[in-house]
Amino acid sequence: MRATLAIFLVLFSLSCQFEPTTKQQDYFKDCLYSAPEAIFVKHLSDIKFHQFELKKAEGNEKVNFSNGLELEIIQTGCNKLKQEFRFNVYGNIDIKDHEFWIQQAGKYFFYIGALDEYLLPLYEWGELLIRNTTYMRLGKNFEAAEGFLVQVNLRQQNPDKAILIVTFSEQ
Repeated sequence: MRATLAIFLVLFSLSCQFEPTTKQQDYFKDCLYSAPEAIFVKHLSDIKFHQFELKKAEGNEKVNFSNGLELEIIQTGCNKLKQEFRFNVYGNIDIKDHEFWIQQAGKYFFYIGALDEYLLPLYEWGELLIRNTTYMRLGKNFEAAEGFLVQVNLRQQNPDKAILIVTFSEQ
């Protein structure tokens, strides 16, 4: 569990290291954490598209990978952090298979975490999801470490598209 907490904090620190504008500095001046920053900061050959925007207290990052994976990351938090990873899923969607979707989320983290050494904490989050698949349920919080929660959810957009959402948050 301590390793999980360390992974959680390392990735958040990676995503909160840039110099915000004066307006953003004002918002974060009394916060425990600084403004969110893009996780995917390096140019990687597997990334086809990358965009990061910071609006007030929310960082929004969109990444398309060469294997077709589409990811949106929403980061928020002043004194309690939250990261939401939204993976677009296409095809025949069976939202009742909890274990399949939690394992699929773990596989997505394996993929993006293996792209570069600085992304290894994401790979370890994939291990956390796979290791705890039988204890987790879609839409339910799972305590990954003391004070830190993970939740996997699936929102069906239409019969052929859903968004697989993995949320890491601090209590």
